[in-house]
Amino acid sequence: MGFWTKCGLIPILLLYDAHANCIITKSSDICDSTGDVYNCQHQQLKSVPRNITSNIIAIDLSDNDLVKLQDDDFKGMHTLKAIYLNRNRINHIKKNVFHHLLNLCILDLSSNQLRKGSIEKGTFQDMNSLQDLRINDNPFLGGGFPDDEIGRLSSLRNLSMSATTATLHFSPKFQPLKQLKKLEIDSYVHFRLTN
Repeated sequence: MGFWTKCGLIPILLLYDAHANCIITKSSDICDSTGDVYNCQHQQLKSVPRNITSNIIAIDLSDNDLVKLQDDDFKGMHTLKAIYLNRNRINHIKKNVFHHLLNLCILDLSSNQLRKGSIEKGTFQDMNSLQDLRINDNPFLGGGFPDDEIGRLSSLRNLSMSATTATLHFSPKFQPLKQLKKLEIDSYVHFRLTN
């Protein structure tokens, strides 16, 4: 151990995950916090890496091959403020995957394979710190948005979604979103809001 310490290799080893070329970088201004970001972009990951240090404030898993989010995927990461899961192939999210993340304020699920039934009932329950949700570029289509779950996010300030049909209708389940200040709608079709 003395050799490694003398060579200065211990800090470098802590920066890399054993299963991927993930690195820890510093970030500022993630939900008014500064801290470490676990960056695992473009690693062809099929699951969320394990044994991540518990003091990170953000994890970036964008541009990987994730298909499902399991209940214990972010276990022990209580300090997380942001999770970036955009551009994966996620088609199912288990109910308890985010439950212990009481400080989570940014969740990017854009550009995946989510449908209305892909997000289990209760997944967004008690996420009282979430301010920014990005679900645009998912094939919700005629099944509609996961409005039951989105309606649980009373602290939500920014919502990014996509219009996939010619008419876009917000159900009464969106009414609890009293803090919503920005609604961003991507569209590849001409659409009109009906309410």
